[in-house]
Amino acid sequence: TREKGSDLYDLVLQHSEIEGDVAEVGVWRGGAAILLGELLPNKNIFIFDTFEGLPYSHEQDNYHIVEDFNDVDFEEVK
Repeated sequence: TREKGSDLYDLVLQHSEIEGDVAEVGVWRGGAAILLGELLPNKNIFIFDTFEGLPYSHEQDNYHIVEDFNDVDFEEVK
C-alpha cells in the first residue's frame, strides 16, 4: 500500500548513511527492491525469495497465509 511504501521510503532515508550492503528477504514482485536501488545507488542490494509462497504457519504467528505471495515467479521479477 501507499502507506507501507512511504514507511519504507522514510526508513531507508533515515538509515542511508549506515555502511554496508542491503538485503531484502521476501521480494514478491520486486517493488521494494526497486525503491531500495533508487534510494541507495551506491550500495549493493541483495534480494532473496523462494518464489514458492509462504510455508504453513499458524494465524497467531503470521497474518499472511500459505496462498499469499505465490502469484509471481522469478522471470516476472527479473
